[in-house]
Amino acid sequence: MARPSTTQLIDRADKLKADRSVFESHWQEIRDHILPLAASFTGSETAGQKGRTAILDNTGETVSEQLAAALHGFLTNPGTEWFGLKARREEVNDDADAKAWLEIARKRMLAVFASPATRFGTQLGQVYQELADFGTAVLYIPDRPGRLPLFNARQVRETCLLENDEGIIDAVFRRWKMTARQAVQQWGTAAGEKVATAAVGRRQDEMWEFLHVVMPREDARPGAREARGLPVASRWINVTDKHEIREGGFHEMPFVTPRWYVRDTESYGRGPGMKALADVKTLQRAMRNQMRGVEKLIDPPLLVADDGVLGPVRVASSSLNFVRAETLLTRSRHRPIEPLQSGARPDVGEDFMAGIRQRIASAYYNDLLRLSRDPRMTATQVLELVEETLRVLGPFLGRVQDELLGPLIDRTFGILLRAGAFPPPPPVLEGESLTVEYESPAVKAQRLSEVRALGQLDDIFLNWGTRDPSIYDNLLGDDAYRAAAERLGVPVKLLRPIAARDALRQRRAEALEAERETDEMERGAAAAQSAGQAMAAVAGAAGNDDATRQAA
Repeated sequence: MARPSTTQLIDRADKLKADRSVFESHWQEIRDHILPLAASFTGSETAGQKGRTAILDNTGETVSEQLAAALHGFLTNPGTEWFGLKARREEVNDDADAKAWLEIARKRMLAVFASPATRFGTQLGQVYQELADFGTAVLYIPDRPGRLPLFNARQVRETCLLENDEGIIDAVFRRWKMTARQAVQQWGTAAGEKVATAAVGRRQDEMWEFLHVVMPREDARPGAREARGLPVASRWINVTDKHEIREGGFHEMPFVTPRWYVRDTESYGRGPGMKALADVKTLQRAMRNQMRGVEKLIDPPLLVADDGVLGPVRVASSSLNFVRAETLLTRSRHRPIEPLQSGARPDVGEDFMAGIRQRIASAYYNDLLRLSRDPRMTATQVLELVEETLRVLGPFLGRVQDELLGPLIDRTFGILLRAGAFPPPPPVLEGESLTVEYESPAVKAQRLSEVRALGQLDDIFLNWGTRDPSIYDNLLGDDAYRAAAERLGVPVKLLRPIAARDALRQRRAEALEAERETDEMERGAAAAQSAGQAMAAVAGAAGNDDATRQAA
């Protein structure tokens, strides 16, 4: 296929944006009612413009933030070592050199994720937030030779996504604006003659539009080192001038694009925000009506006699109203000024809104996330609730692992490997494919069911085992112990390697055998000594008998 021209790429970006207009209208409503910190999807905004004008009740915002925080804690808790590296072949993982190298690589990657210079924690938090609300999020990990990787959360409104035949996002069109000064800082004079001119004059803060296209390169050359031969093509374009700034490439896809739930024929995800939107909008309307009802109770409308009040009615504090004297004389039957009792019931409105808030919380799984916070619950009950929560969220967490964590780790590993951040791998890992093994709290909680199953099996057959210990011959004790330790998150370095364990058992058996032989020898010697003493005693007794007979 011929290489697309700059104009063709711009036209395609325009079409992709037009094709997703229905999604953008939906996202705009979510932005207005749930995530006001996000940029507008329709039109431009003035810096500092208020974004919460449609929000009277912040339940949607609150439960959305709680789900995003829970995802961060479940999957990428910075206080835990939330992933590991393994070779695809199990026999390689038993090699001491391979295990040590993989552990070094993992720790250095975790150090990169923990470094403030990479912005991993803050940017990933934004990714989880947009994933929960919009159902789609975008994370960009560029190459920065000589420096640590930098993680950048890109706004969904800037990016158009394309799936391949396997349903994987493999092409991204990102279109955004920045000032002439920023463009020259990033690309120099390659940004375009007009941009460069504007950057040194009074127009340096003028906004210009740019396009970044990343897609598979059809004419990629295996093993290529130059950018234009890499498997992922990258083209930067000045849209305003229709000028191509630079063409390059990446070893891996630099855009990571997780989605919550994906319908057939759609490239964009649908998240809890879409499910909760109707209730969130209803809640805002109900809150508005509730406020009006409360205002009428606190400051009700007045009934005023048509001919008994002189001048306009004053309702401010300490105000004076003048009425006719004859009206005052009959005030027991007719008051010249009295409030109109509307019969409003704010308590009914509160009950109605409480039900809506509960439905919004359920849409964001907040009811499940909060159950385990009851201090009266036992540890077993907490584990069961966590397991139930993860069982409900399991399909979505699995997609997040496939579309966010896996590509993120692959990209970071590739950048660090090419930068020489790892020591040379041992020969056993040469040409070996590696896999990611997640060790996040979510994965550990899911694995605990196996550990509990072992405990329940032991409880059930405890009494039976005392009567017939042979039933335990059915269980592979060593395998069960190591599996339980792995599921509980015991560090691998604390477990003795299988070969070392077997050698220890061999030495212990040999020591016991030697001790047994020593005991047997000692017992034999003691028996011999006892036998000798007995024979001597018998001989002495026989000699005494002979002497007695001779004397007689």
